[in-house]
Amino acid sequence: MGPSFKISFFFALLYSLICILFKVYVIQSGLILTNFGFYYSHAITVLFLIPYFFLSLWYYRKKIITGTYSGRQGFKFLMEILVFSILCMSVYHYAEFEWKLKELACQYYRSELYLNFLKKQSRLKPEDYPKIIEEQIRSASAFKAVTSKILSYLIIGGSGAFFCALIQRKN
Repeated sequence: MGPSFKISFFFALLYSLICILFKVYVIQSGLILTNFGFYYSHAITVLFLIPYFFLSLWYYRKKIITGTYSGRQGFKFLMEILVFSILCMSVYHYAEFEWKLKELACQYYRSELYLNFLKKQSRLKPEDYPKIIEEQIRSASAFKAVTSKILSYLIIGGSGAFFCALIQRKN
């Protein structure tokens, strides 16, 4: 366990704490059922990885590694941050689903908003709406919720780490 591991773990915990505080604020303030909370709050936390990677790598380069380092070394450091962040955020997303989102999903699927969404689907018959709603409620699971969020972290975070390391490498 070298200094890179400890620093990346610290940066991952800091990132996770910032995102968790933001998400708890969105839930507690009632914004989760708005367009912002429903569509954009997770996207904001995932996209926050990019500037966070730049700042983390800059700090790592200036304070920890003085001198030259390769893009591969910077990428490894950022991937460590990403992996630890994903682990921390996965635990949070599971707890969040069990705490609040499971109940909110049931409310959403039984709401007028979801019913209007179903009505816009031309291939669905109105007599199938209750069956579809119950199936959606039954299929809501923490595993699905966490997995879908992890994929966005992997895609955005992995490519962001690569480009950030590429841009900030120092030969």
